[in-house]
Amino acid sequence: MFTLSNPTEGTKITASSNSIKNSNFNANNPTRFIIHGWLQDGSSDMNTNIRDALLSNGDYNVIVVEWPSAKNWFYATPVVAVAIVGIKVADMVNYLVSDHGLKFDTLHVIGHSLGAHVAKCTPSSVWTPLDHFSATFNPAIVYPLTMPTT
Repeated sequence: MFTLSNPTEGTKITASSNSIKNSNFNANNPTRFIIHGWLQDGSSDMNTNIRDALLSNGDYNVIVVEWPSAKNWFYATPVVAVAIVGIKVADMVNYLVSDHGLKFDTLHVIGHSLGAHVAKCTPSSVWTPLDHFSATFNPAIVYPLTMPTT
């Protein structure tokens, strides 16, 4: 997680009281989850560019979702993980709402490539659905195309 207090050195957070209390999370600030795509990780340019753009415009809770299966070259492996990661992001959202005062109307989930599909899966597992909940950039094809047999 990144904020104006730690704009380049992220703090790893988990759904635990001590983790959030020891971070710079502030429920009064807007929160943005950023979810990387296939063959990327939390330090990919897409994540740092969005993080830097957000923090140059105000104080945000910028939470970069790290999902290691996305780095697997075998495309089917991260595709299978999309819904699971979406549920885990929703679990964190629900935890931050119930235990730490996160407000749904200040929340957006941003995804790129396969991360866009994770972002689209997340709202279905969140307690309060929102129309403005997710933004997707360059969503990847999730299912392989059928190849002609001849």
